[in-house]
Amino acid sequence: MKIGINASFARKENTGIGQVTLNFLRELEGVLAVNEKLRDLEFVVYVEEDLPADLHLSKNCTVRKFL
Repeated sequence: MKIGINASFARKENTGIGQVTLNFLRELEGVLAVNEKLRDLEFVVYVEEDLPADLHLSKNCTVRKFL
């Protein structure tokens, strides 16, 4: 199953929605690391700009840029 995530607000790290978006992606990575059942899912993360360098997404997450 593919799941799309609109992470366009991740570019606004100093706003509330930007922080929520980044924290969601970090929590998702933590859940994917420990739950083997979720590893079969494919996540497509849509962004307008590059994600922060300290955010490391797993191999079942694909980042796609859009404008």
